[in-house]
Amino acid sequence: MKGITRLSTGLATASLLLGSLTIGLSATAASAASTFKACVVIDTGGINDHSFNQSAYEGLKAAQTAAGGSSMMKISYLTSQSSADYTSNINTFISEKCGIIVTVGFNMGTATATAAQANPKQKFAIVDDVLTDSNYNPLNLKNVIELTYNTNEDAFLGGYLAAATSKTGVIATYGGMQFSTVAIYMDGFVAGARAYNKASGKHVKVLGWTPAADTKGKTSTAARVAAGFPGKGSFVGNFTDQNAGQTLTNTFFSQGADIVFPVAGGVGIGSLAAAAKVSGKQIMWVDVNGCAAEKQYCKYIDASVTKGVKVSVKGAILSAFHKTFNASTPYVGTLKNKGAQFIVNKSISASLKKALNKEAAGIKAGTVSVNPMDYPASTN
Repeated sequence: MKGITRLSTGLATASLLLGSLTIGLSATAASAASTFKACVVIDTGGINDHSFNQSAYEGLKAAQTAAGGSSMMKISYLTSQSSADYTSNINTFISEKCGIIVTVGFNMGTATATAAQANPKQKFAIVDDVLTDSNYNPLNLKNVIELTYNTNEDAFLGGYLAAATSKTGVIATYGGMQFSTVAIYMDGFVAGARAYNKASGKHVKVLGWTPAADTKGKTSTAARVAAGFPGKGSFVGNFTDQNAGQTLTNTFFSQGADIVFPVAGGVGIGSLAAAAKVSGKQIMWVDVNGCAAEKQYCKYIDASVTKGVKVSVKGAILSAFHKTFNASTPYVGTLKNKGAQFIVNKSISASLKKALNKEAAGIKAGTVSVNPMDYPASTN
């Protein structure tokens, strides 16, 4: 799929970190007009999806606060009921003369690129995508800031923690749909579990995702990124069906898994419901801090693998507000710049905490690989 390669291109530029966004945060509000309007096009699932849509909306509100409140920045959002709404929602905001339009999710890539090319003076930012042409060549549009995240880095820590704390020796992950933005999490999760097995001599098994070589048989990190993280796994087919999430999670439980990592937005609430009914089961949350988003289920959430959607959306909006907008350098969230963060929601041993800190330091330094193909495949 085209969307897979789009994100891959962004991940390959991981050395280009905060770019112009940090500049925008330091400028003074005096440079912005009081009539500035920031607009966000939300994907299906709405602003209460407990995942990236909600995080983007929170980033919108945080930008308004940082800008000096509603008297300085007006904010608005439109929710897409289906992909058919992307173009119309974007065009609505263009007609409303928004100072910046943020589109949420790489599913909106084509609609965003089309609108941005037709309206070169309109500023955009897009979450989880790098825009390309039909041949997958980056468009490098001067009016679109691309926001991407190396979530295989914090997912690696999630897989390591899950493997280290599993009492059954079986853990699992599944996705909403097989997009690169989903598979990157699952890839990192498997890599972390395999790294734990290699370090400990254990053989914790991972259900739900088996990484594979690309179509040319290559397994290098660059090849996996370019191919959109190839592999076979379990996907429910959407990001909203909580019943499907509960059913699949119960299947993993029946196969021995005691920790499940859903990468499926609101579908994961079904996994939490399943864990609440079976003793000794835990869920690892995705995108946001699960204990903040799902307080009633916190005791079933052992950790959260997050992406910095809120902070990056806030930064992109403020760069437009402060007139420091610069799309030449995309934003790539990493462990190092805190655009990808791992949050442990449960008490863990001092030795495991030390091991996780060591792995995190290695990832930041580039000495620890988050490519599952760099470790023995004893987990699958």
